[in-house]
Amino acid sequence: MQIKSSKIFNILLVFSLMLFPFENTYSMQSTNYIIDKDSINFGGTEESTSASYKLSDTMGEIGTGESEEKCASMSFDGTDDYVGIGSNSMISQTEGTISLWFKVNEIDKDQILIISGENSADGESNKDKIFMMVRSSDNKIDSGWQTASEPDKAPSNDPVVTNRWYNATLIWSLSSNMVRLYVNGAIQSGGDVLTSDNKNTWVDALVLGRAMPAAINDNFLDGSVDDVRIYNRALSADEVTDLYNGNQVDDTGLVGYWGFDGAALGTDSVTNGDFESGFTDGLASGWSKTGTGTFSQETSIARNSSAQRILSTNNAEIYQSIRIVAGKPYRFTSWVYVVSALNYNPRMYLVTDNVTIASGDKSLVGEWQKIEADYTPVNSGNLIFYVGMLTSGGTGEYVVDDVSVKEIGIEDQSSNTNDGTIYGATFTTDTPSATCSILNAGYRQDDTFISTISISSPDDVILGPSFGGILGGIGTGSADWTVTTDDPAGYQVSIKATTTPALIFSAYSFADYMPGAGIPDYDWTVTSSASEFGYSVEGTNTVSKFLDNGTSCDTGSGNASDKCWLGFSTSDESVATSSSSNDPSGTATTIKFRAEAGSQRMQQDGTYIATVVVTAVSL
Repeated sequence: MQIKSSKIFNILLVFSLMLFPFENTYSMQSTNYIIDKDSINFGGTEESTSASYKLSDTMGEIGTGESEEKCASMSFDGTDDYVGIGSNSMISQTEGTISLWFKVNEIDKDQILIISGENSADGESNKDKIFMMVRSSDNKIDSGWQTASEPDKAPSNDPVVTNRWYNATLIWSLSSNMVRLYVNGAIQSGGDVLTSDNKNTWVDALVLGRAMPAAINDNFLDGSVDDVRIYNRALSADEVTDLYNGNQVDDTGLVGYWGFDGAALGTDSVTNGDFESGFTDGLASGWSKTGTGTFSQETSIARNSSAQRILSTNNAEIYQSIRIVAGKPYRFTSWVYVVSALNYNPRMYLVTDNVTIASGDKSLVGEWQKIEADYTPVNSGNLIFYVGMLTSGGTGEYVVDDVSVKEIGIEDQSSNTNDGTIYGATFTTDTPSATCSILNAGYRQDDTFISTISISSPDDVILGPSFGGILGGIGTGSADWTVTTDDPAGYQVSIKATTTPALIFSAYSFADYMPGAGIPDYDWTVTSSASEFGYSVEGTNTVSKFLDNGTSCDTGSGNASDKCWLGFSTSDESVATSSSSNDPSGTATTIKFRAEAGSQRMQQDGTYIATVVVTAVSL
């Protein structure tokens, strides 16, 4: 066989980028390079691809109080869920803005989104109220500032549909004599002239998800609310559009912001949960004990200076009465250190509700473990709360420290402290894309990280030397792909062929090199009666499958030249990976190709071509 043409095969390179976006949306572009079988032309300069993703899914402590950040909204069940938010004194009597995102699951009744000021016997008249709601009569948004004699309303133009997020912004100004509603950044045609009749100081708090008082028609929301903002000034039309698009808005006049991205933890219901307030007969003050065992003060391995140690011979544990309210969510937390093997998992238990709040792991001996869960009690009052093994016959030795039960509230993420109280409503990760960010220093921060990745464009590969089909021979060649990314998680490179077998000419082919058990052969070996085509991988970030210990592959850390050979398939095979960025220098991965026809094979003459796809993926 004579291989005299410019190549045995040429390469189709597809440059792909994928990003793992932490459960948020991202954009992706890809650049495809298709190479003609007789010549390779990449047609211009090298392209790079970028994608964006949110970082606010990470939980952590923020600010000076106890709170946490996550991308979330508040969900209401339409039956009895609502949220009370601070005092309505933050709402300006002369001008202001209320903006929020919402969606409804069903519209079978009038449903309140936000309301304040209503505190009358009939719930519908005689008192001022500022509100936004969804009317069941026509499925439109109704909003405004209403009094008994002068209802100043601003309705939406069109009805809303279920299971779709909307941004609603209500603006009022006595000086401009107007009350206006914007929906998704667009001003609505309705809207009355705002009057000053009887707009006095209100006595009720701001409420999300129900009427006030709750006994009047209820009007509980069946849906979700997110990104509630109150300003003591009337925002401009451009600022309203910016809110809808998730852009920064000047925080001047921002008196309340509840993005539901922050959960505020209230006062601890547990007495002496840190075990720092003294011990009597080995038991920390404020606590009671049950079961059989030895109770003592622990100081050597305490998380602070003191903790409760328990040596149980039969279900020895501690408990105390805590006062909690049904329907409100609480965070139950305890830390446990297993000194010697327990025969039951440590846990927290609420007697009145007959429920295990959370359990630990009995097998984690010699280290602190955090046992924590959020729970909404069914019963109210002074409830008995246990920490221990809670099972008859429980034995072993353990230490308890930093026990707490704290009400979970809604954090005011503005510079004020009007945290909200949750009544049955729950956090959910279903959010409009424009709201999944963190307010910091008064501004909606741009928390989008742009990650880029690029891959080099190698020339076509010509295997050489050429050899004849009767006597056989070996042809080799190589190509380098350099990947550059600023993604801190790194990248992965994979390779595959578009056909099986990979190296073909008309109806003839070289078999794909196929070592046993799918593990690369340390030495290239082809029998005299066969013709095969394969590759090996070299480079700093070569995956372990192509590394060696000097005699075998997929073991050791060596990357000897011209070793560890594998055949192509039409499925992606990972060849290189990195767990960090390498911008701006990039890192090259070398693919070495080899084709061999055995001396007794009688391979048909021709120009054999393999089409290979190389993919770079940012992690």
